[in-house]
Amino acid sequence: MAPFARGESSGKPGRDMSGRRMHTRAWAPVLLSVAGLALVGPVPSAQALSQTADPGFQTNGRVTSVVTFKNTVYIGGSFTSVRPSGSPAGTGEVARAHLAAFRLDTGALRSWNPGANGTVSALALSPDKRSLYVGGNFTELNGKTRHDIGAVARKSGETMKYKANTNAPVLAIAVTKKRVFLGGSFTTIKDKKRKHVGATNHKGRLLLKWKPQVADVVRSLAISRDKSRVYVGGDFSAVNKHRHEHVVALSVTAGKVLAPLQKRVRRNASRSA
Repeated sequence: MAPFARGESSGKPGRDMSGRRMHTRAWAPVLLSVAGLALVGPVPSAQALSQTADPGFQTNGRVTSVVTFKNTVYIGGSFTSVRPSGSPAGTGEVARAHLAAFRLDTGALRSWNPGANGTVSALALSPDKRSLYVGGNFTELNGKTRHDIGAVARKSGETMKYKANTNAPVLAIAVTKKRVFLGGSFTTIKDKKRKHVGATNHKGRLLLKWKPQVADVVRSLAISRDKSRVYVGGDFSAVNKHRHEHVVALSVTAGKVLAPLQKRVRRNASRSA
């Protein structure tokens, strides 16, 4: 494996799901195989472990988001350092504060090192692939004040001007050519009421007309192929004051609930029967 580049961790605390300050907690090490991008959890028996190290890397905490672009894989999570695959904890550790990037072909750590002072839960590339949107539970991104959401340059890691502060963690991000959709446990974006979902343009300006009301935490977002709807998943049981269990499709322009997703699923299942 190529030598690891040097980096630094900010070591500053983030906040918990209710917005309270907290220190990042280390989780069990995670192994990410570069060739297959396969996250591997704890192995029940030590005897099941191979004695030959994979050409990959390890983190000292959980990886919660992975994005790839050409020959680079970007990861975000609760980790604060990385080390070569097969190295025991405390050996060959290189500081990476919740964000890191590696070569896909060799597994070598890249110098890209923006860092955040709290857990990163969501990553999404901008349409032009120049920026990487970062969501999570932090107050600083590469040394700049950003509350739970921000953007960094894909190549350099420099903090971008995009700013859309929330009052609680951002757990999901989805983008189109004109919009950035956010989901999480927050109830405000830029001091405006937004119940767990909201949208901005790529400059960080809040879209005032897009304000669906989601009753509980949003954990995942995805844009439909035709770009007309955003699929929303999470802990909720109601959207726009109507019952919708955990998943719903919303208009990307108006935020209105579209044809009930559950009915669409049942209809498609009956057609294939």
